[in-house]
Amino acid sequence: MKHTIDQQLIAANSDSNHANEKFVARTMQAVAKVGTAETFNNLVPKDSVIKKETLRMKVHNLRLRFNSLPRAVAIAIIIGSTGTVGAAAYATYRWIVPKVTITNVQQNNDDNKKQYTVNSQCGDFRSGKALQYEISKSSSLTDQEAYKVFQNTCAYDALATFMGTRWPSDDGANKKVGDVITQYNYLNTFAGSTAANPIFGLTIGKVTAISPTTVTFSTLLYSVDNSAHADPSKPYRDYYPNGKEFSRTLMLAPNVEVWANGQQIKLADVKPGDTIQVVTRTQNKIQYYEDIKQNALGEQITFDVAGIIKTDIDTKYVADDAAQIGDPKIVNALAGIGPCDGNPQYSCVSVSNQAFGIVYGHDDSPAQDKLNKYLRKDITDDKKVKYFRLHGRVTAINGTHVTLETRGKKASFTVDLPYDAIAEYNQPKPVVTDLDRSRALGVTTGDLIEVVYGQTTEENHLAIKPGDLELFAVIEQTQPDGSLAKY
Repeated sequence: MKHTIDQQLIAANSDSNHANEKFVARTMQAVAKVGTAETFNNLVPKDSVIKKETLRMKVHNLRLRFNSLPRAVAIAIIIGSTGTVGAAAYATYRWIVPKVTITNVQQNNDDNKKQYTVNSQCGDFRSGKALQYEISKSSSLTDQEAYKVFQNTCAYDALATFMGTRWPSDDGANKKVGDVITQYNYLNTFAGSTAANPIFGLTIGKVTAISPTTVTFSTLLYSVDNSAHADPSKPYRDYYPNGKEFSRTLMLAPNVEVWANGQQIKLADVKPGDTIQVVTRTQNKIQYYEDIKQNALGEQITFDVAGIIKTDIDTKYVADDAAQIGDPKIVNALAGIGPCDGNPQYSCVSVSNQAFGIVYGHDDSPAQDKLNKYLRKDITDDKKVKYFRLHGRVTAINGTHVTLETRGKKASFTVDLPYDAIAEYNQPKPVVTDLDRSRALGVTTGDLIEVVYGQTTEENHLAIKPGDLELFAVIEQTQPDGSLAKY
């Protein structure tokens, strides 16, 4: 079936199975089908900010994992497999002055939480009118602190939009072996280890030293990818509940551009103590790899900083799961609320530092096909079968029959599992892997569940049959110390 981008990412990006062969295979399949993050950003509809933000989190996490896989199964970009617009196509850039206004505060929403209505002018992912966010009942976050989260996250998004249009990466189209391809990176991610490889790592922080040829900057990080060990029995992230200072020194390109407030300034205008966002540039020769039977990145010939942007962003208030720079004690308190895909009359949430306890996930494997004997025969007809999503709190569990209540507009809906996946999920097991940590929390009434399923438009979308089901997962949240809690 021709899955939507969101569905392919849900299938590919499982935090619980990041090191196993099935994850690698599905990640490779998803990347080959839908390309890199720039392609995703161009294809995402502009009518759902929450959907876009969830998608960006999945895309960035997917890219982070993809880049940490062995070269034999994952190259940073597979030349010719993406639809990214090349640098020559851009004649202008987009500098956006971020603006956020809280227009309404509701003390008790449908989930008995304080809810904010926000109008914002940001970048590609946070702009819109009457956007909805809710705050955790256990949080002591004030309205002023919530506003700081909205404001700094908006500014971070606006900056990303500027960098993406000012420094677009090559897509590799019409290039051959031996040609040079240029890639720009401004994602604040560590791919593979806390030391960070020379291409990916810290990209925002306070300047501690600067010269005509180098810049050193640092910031507090609370969660750092450390998955290079590829050992599923070990945690793939290091957590620092109170933050740990990380520092990075980078070479500057001879023609490095320096920006502030939408205008180019001089390098001499950047001083120690300033907060900066950098854009790194890598140039590689294209090489043919016999093991994957296609062209990909080969010898690296350039790595430096192509752009520096002075900013007043306070990183601890940035709620961007891909960046991992926000203080989880602050940003975990807020969650976005938006229309569910395919079911816009109901609400779905986008949780900061979200995780899934996957009770059932259709993975197309022969073993699971035997378990789910109800699989639809028309599932391959993408003109007939569409994908839908609902979030709901469990009100009753009767074996394979689960009753839930939707968010937003209240309604009861049912899910019939193809086998007793909940009983299997709830079986006591030693906590060894990340998946075990979710299973240790179990599934019970009151839990908030994400359900993704395929049906025709004429079917009853509140009655989900065993053959319809793609995903049944408990919505969880990673805590500052790395533990999991149900949302």
